[in-house]
Amino acid sequence: WIMRPSMPFHLLALALVGLSVLPVHCAPTCCVPEPGFDAFPKAAIATPHSSFLPHASIDFIKAEADGLRLRGGGKAKEEPILCRLKKGGANFEVMCVAGMVEKYREGHASRDEVLVSPEIFKDCKTGDRPAGEDLEKAFGTDDVSACVDVVLDKGEFQLTVAERKKKTEEKQNQIVNFVVKNFVEPRTNRNIPRERILNALEQIKGLKIDPFRSTETQALELVKKVRDVLPLTKNEMEAVVEIPLALAAKAASILRGLASVRKETYADDAVQYSVAFLCGDHERVVKELTQATQGQFQLKIAEPPMPTDADEGAVKAGK
Repeated sequence: WIMRPSMPFHLLALALVGLSVLPVHCAPTCCVPEPGFDAFPKAAIATPHSSFLPHASIDFIKAEADGLRLRGGGKAKEEPILCRLKKGGANFEVMCVAGMVEKYREGHASRDEVLVSPEIFKDCKTGDRPAGEDLEKAFGTDDVSACVDVVLDKGEFQLTVAERKKKTEEKQNQIVNFVVKNFVEPRTNRNIPRERILNALEQIKGLKIDPFRSTETQALELVKKVRDVLPLTKNEMEAVVEIPLALAAKAASILRGLASVRKETYADDAVQYSVAFLCGDHERVVKELTQATQGQFQLKIAEPPMPTDADEGAVKAGK
């Protein structure tokens, strides 16, 4: 009917133009491509409007899609996670396979197994890549591969639900061990069993354990929160440390960092420090003083006070 003599010329022209731009998905079945001919590139399917995106975004989407296909036979089993590092006043990100960053750091996975894409980004969501000058300023090199390695080694990464649960349980165990080792019951000066500490923690409303924060910091915070249920006091050692005068400056900074310095006594060739520190820090104090003074110091531990008969009776009575 298109070729009928009575067909107006402008309608004929419109019909021919319409046929020339007919979408491929409307084409007849006889136009199916030959095997091996990719009529629908995967990146194009994933990003139908990619021609309107910045070049970096197009590359990012392709890298993400290709990277995910590497680990699932063409299907993504899990969303990638980000490993982030703030350095030189800028943020850097790399895309990783969920659950693999920690294995990589422990030596149980290769670099290729952990990375979804070998690229480094300022923002993975937008595909924004850092310039070579930014990399040089932050890492001392513009070698992308070397910069990715630094982010993998030192960056913060997202945890899967299972990983977070495991790390939180490990951190709670470390906190309880810290309390057992470094705190005692005030009346008897004796360590408190783990079970009692765990029971006290269960009574804290909205208890949150951060798997990445310092064990000591969180332990000290929790001790304050359980005081009404379980009174605790620091299990401290009192000691006198004597150090040659020439080495006193180095030793003093160590003692003030790890202990409470209660008194300083100066002689002609030595300094005596009366200090108190947590029992759990005893080995650390000795180690750091040994390194700072090449072993030229004396440390005398004072005997802890023994519980009285009244204290023993109070414990038996449950007071």
